[in-house]
Amino acid sequence: MMKQEHILIAGGTGMVGKALVNMLLQNHKVTILTRGNSKKTPNNTGLKYKQWDPAPGSKIRLELEDVTVVINLAGANIFAKPWSEKYKQEILDSRVDSTSTLVNAINTQPNIVHTFISTSAIGIYGADTGDGKAFTENDEAKTPDFLTKVCKTWEAEALKTGLEVRTIINRFGLVQSIEGGSFKESLKPLNFRVAATLGDGNQVFSWIHIYDLCKAISDEIEHPNYSGIYNLVAPEPVSNRIFSQSMATAMYGNAYITMPMPAFILKILLGERSVEVLKSCRVSSGKLLSSGFKFQYPGIDTAMKALVKEYKAAK
Repeated sequence: MMKQEHILIAGGTGMVGKALVNMLLQNHKVTILTRGNSKKTPNNTGLKYKQWDPAPGSKIRLELEDVTVVINLAGANIFAKPWSEKYKQEILDSRVDSTSTLVNAINTQPNIVHTFISTSAIGIYGADTGDGKAFTENDEAKTPDFLTKVCKTWEAEALKTGLEVRTIINRFGLVQSIEGGSFKESLKPLNFRVAATLGDGNQVFSWIHIYDLCKAISDEIEHPNYSGIYNLVAPEPVSNRIFSQSMATAMYGNAYITMPMPAFILKILLGERSVEVLKSCRVSSGKLLSSGFKFQYPGIDTAMKALVKEYKAAK
């Protein structure tokens, strides 16, 4: 019989958080840390909310709970605003401060937390060199950029947990969900039966269906063989052109047109953020696979068919 854990999640109300909470509640108790009203009425008896402030110096009292697993998904949306120096600092601080507060609570208070799962991103690798080799968890960025620095600082904070706590860092690829991210952005031109390719469309995207991402985190909780850093990406990265066409085909069959969006327009619209949609980042899921994980959506076509079916059903 599976052991029931009490899982504390920061960032549990975002796109990934909502899906993960729904999955974990099938077998575990979940408390969501929220900066807003902690007196929300949960629709599940295994779910509750706890108010917190992730700012530096803030305290969260874990010893008052029977929390055994802590997950941090908190962080400002990378693409929500232009990358002014102020918003760049918010992107960094929102990740590092929340991680620091949780790690400090785990390390300094009497508690029974045995697992800490922190989030990072494949942005830590920067752009690949075009040699066809995929980044593994042991690789360093060959072309460091803003997100590389953010991820390295973020991960360093997560690794400050004590030796008795199993610490896992998940580097997310492009998460595919009907609730947001690149799938939702791609719907804008696709509503006019246009599959938009970004730049030349040859840049490689390392992506993952949200079900597989949540299932990987669930498996990490339930199987102690998982430890260290994992790339949470599907085993079949694809070019932006194939990504867009796969989504369009799932939506309309062959009744669509492909239209490029030149790089210079993206640079005008997105500024520095355009780097993230124009660069290639081929990332390996080999470590995750070798740990025994089974993908439900290893290929882009099966993933897009499932997402489009879900999207149409929700309309």
